[in-house]
Amino acid sequence: MVLGEPGAGKTITLLKLAESLLTRTFEDLSQPLPVVLNLSSWASKRKDIDDWLAQELYDTYKVSKSLGKAWINEEQLILLLDGLDEVEPKYRNACVQALNKFFQAHGRTEIVVCSRIRDYEALSNKLSLRSAIYVQPLTSQQIDEYLEQTGESLVALRSIINQNSEIKAFASSPLILSIMSLAYQSCDLENFPQSATSEVFRQRLFDAYIKRMFQRRITNKHYRQEQATRWLIWLAQQMVQKSQTIFLIDKLQSNCFQERQYLFRYRLL
Repeated sequence: MVLGEPGAGKTITLLKLAESLLTRTFEDLSQPLPVVLNLSSWASKRKDIDDWLAQELYDTYKVSKSLGKAWINEEQLILLLDGLDEVEPKYRNACVQALNKFFQAHGRTEIVVCSRIRDYEALSNKLSLRSAIYVQPLTSQQIDEYLEQTGESLVALRSIINQNSEIKAFASSPLILSIMSLAYQSCDLENFPQSATSEVFRQRLFDAYIKRMFQRRITNKHYRQEQATRWLIWLAQQMVQKSQTIFLIDKLQSNCFQERQYLFRYRLL
């Protein structure tokens, strides 16, 4: 198990592990192959893990179902499963039961599962895994060292963080600290709200981050920022409803569209 708070770096830890395991497999092809999959999609059909894995290997990596099932049965995979906490809550315990059933049938398959610690602790069923690690939040010293390494571009942010203990605690998440660094790069102290509470700072942070991302990524603006934001919100809502964390255009179905004009366009395309 890899456990931690939201944004603590669980997925990054899993991907780093996958990278090192891939290097090992490239050097010795007799080693099992690591695959990274997200558990959130399990809730949509709630199949046995064997069948779910075969479908996910096909959807994510374009591995034929017959080959995928052979790899699973012959225990030639290392399963790196992210997002147990992203499984729809009412199905989360059932997912744990399905995983435990799979563990019993495939005892030689090595498996890593990631989850937010609070969501995992709330489960009545627990995974039958041998050990767990907890990804710790950043310490105050680590935050200071990171901001100092960036040089002059984050002087104002460093000053705000050191003045406010609540904001500094908020920055203990690597994800949030990264968002802060991108949003407030080369900003002056005047751009920060004076005597800001952590809640005000949080709202201003995400507003600044969204604005910076649009400035950074868009060269030819086919759509206004307001239009793009509205569609991104719609897409996020659809993904939450369908327990998806990765968007694939070919997974977009007609039942996503309520308005006739969009449904007509979908069918036409």
